[in-house]
Amino acid sequence: MTARNLEWLRPRVARLVNFNVSEPDEDFESEDSDRPWNLIDDAINEANELEHEFMVDNVALTQMQIVEELVWSANERTLALPVHLYQQNVLRVDDETAGAPGSPVQIWNRGQGYEPTVSWRDYRTLQWGTVGPGQDTTLAITYVPPAPLLEEEIDEPWTIPPRFRRVIVWSAGIILRLHAEDTAPQGWYGQREYWRERLVLAMSKGSPRETNWPQVRP
Repeated sequence: MTARNLEWLRPRVARLVNFNVSEPDEDFESEDSDRPWNLIDDAINEANELEHEFMVDNVALTQMQIVEELVWSANERTLALPVHLYQQNVLRVDDETAGAPGSPVQIWNRGQGYEPTVSWRDYRTLQWGTVGPGQDTTLAITYVPPAPLLEEEIDEPWTIPPRFRRVIVWSAGIILRLHAEDTAPQGWYGQREYWRERLVLAMSKGSPRETNWPQVRP
């Protein structure tokens, strides 16, 4: 299958809105002559974010998740998260050094007079009681990343499977028509819903259902 990256998405969106990169009309003309695809790219990225969030709400997140391991030093009370994990959609945290690797770590909010074993100190820092975990502990953090930003032609909206990326085309077309203060044809909405339905059906087949999910609790 041809790579369905930004280079693949651009001409398909352009055809929908009758955009010619060499002779753009004023509705979609970029203010930056060095970036003639600017408005098209912005719409594609907005559509990618929209469809990514639709997937988060409607499909099995196990097929979108990333697992990253962090080591919490024995006597360190807090663990600073790397920047790319700030305020992410964390599904679960597992202790990989426990007696049974993969044991879920319950993360609670701290309350007055209550100091849970593991808690959020703030959006970028975890806290382990008052003294730390007592041994070097490897945590496996499972999270759903945000939609990737598409800037270069080779960039792919990887959280959406390639065979369903036409949903981005229709979604971006609708966004551009709204940008031009126009109404997108009803058929465009129908096409977007068609691809969404196919995506949800495909991503839901054979997906295991887990109890007590997620493990990050208030």
